[in-house]
Amino acid sequence: MGPSVLVAMSGGVDSSVAACLLQEQGYEVIGSHMRLVHLDGVEHGCCGPAARADAAEVARIAGIEFEVSDMTLAFDDAVIDDFVKEHRAGRTPNPCARCNGEIKFGAFLRRADELGIDRCHLVIHDIGGPVGAEWAVRNPDRVLSLTVLNTPLNVATFHRPWSMHPFSIARVGELYLRSMSRFALVQLFYLQGIGDRTAVSRDEIGVYYDLLKREDGGRAFLKIMRGFELTEEKQDLLWSGLAERPYPAAVVWGKDDPALGMDLCQIACDVLDVDEPNLVPAKHFLQEDQAPAIAGAVAAIA
Repeated sequence: MGPSVLVAMSGGVDSSVAACLLQEQGYEVIGSHMRLVHLDGVEHGCCGPAARADAAEVARIAGIEFEVSDMTLAFDDAVIDDFVKEHRAGRTPNPCARCNGEIKFGAFLRRADELGIDRCHLVIHDIGGPVGAEWAVRNPDRVLSLTVLNTPLNVATFHRPWSMHPFSIARVGELYLRSMSRFALVQLFYLQGIGDRTAVSRDEIGVYYDLLKREDGGRAFLKIMRGFELTEEKQDLLWSGLAERPYPAAVVWGKDDPALGMDLCQIACDVLDVDEPNLVPAKHFLQEDQAPAIAGAVAAIA
C-alpha cells in the first residue's frame, strides 16, 4: 500500500471519484466527512445527514476507511460566533467564506496533522480555486506543488459569467434553480463545461442535477455561488504569497472555456510566473474529459 491520503468526502461526485481513483492508484485512502452542526438528524444542506450518508455509502462500496470528523466546536467559534458578531455590528457576514478558510482549509488540515499526513500536491479549480490558493499561501511548507485549472485569481475584478450570475442574486437564484430541469442542466453543462461529449454521458451529468437539488433544494449550492470574497485585500494576499512560494507551479487551462477565458489564463500565468500554460482542448470542466492531461501536468512538476 502506498502513502496515506486524507480525502475530504462531502458526499458529492468530485470527492467521491477522487477518493476512488486514489485508491486505484495504490494510495491508502482515509475518507473524512466534516460534521459542522448538531441538529438531531434534521436536514440542513451543506454537510448535513444526507450528505454524510452518501459519503459513508461511497466509502463502504469502495472499501475505503471512513470517519466523521466532529468540527462543531471549531465551526461555532470560527463561523457562528463571527456571524452573530457581524450582524450585531450592522454588517453583512459571509459565513461560507469563513468556513472555507477556517474550517475546510483550517480545522480539516489540523485533522490531517493528527493523522500524520504531511504534504500534498494541490490542484485548484474554478471559484474554489482562490480558497485553495489562500491555503497554499498560508501553509507553504505543506505544499509540494500547485496546479491551477481554469481558476480566477483576479478576485478584486472578477465578474461572474452569465451562466453563474443569476444564482448570485437573492430570490432570482432561487427561481432560476427551481425552474431548471434535468434536461436544461445537461445542455448547460455540455455548452459551458464539456469539450468532448463522448467522454461524459448524459446520465453522468444527471447525477450533478440530483446532487445539486437533493433534499435542500439547492440551498447549499446557492450559498457557495454567493460566497465569493472579491476584494483587493484578498487579491493582494494571494498574488504576493504565490509570488514568494517555495514550490513549483503549473497552469492547465481548457482553452475553449466560455466562462473563464484566456485572459484569466494569462493572469494565472503572470501571478505564478509560469512561462507557458498547458492548453488542452476542453471547456470549463476540463477534469471531466482531460484527466490524463491534468495528471501528466501534476506529475511533471512533482
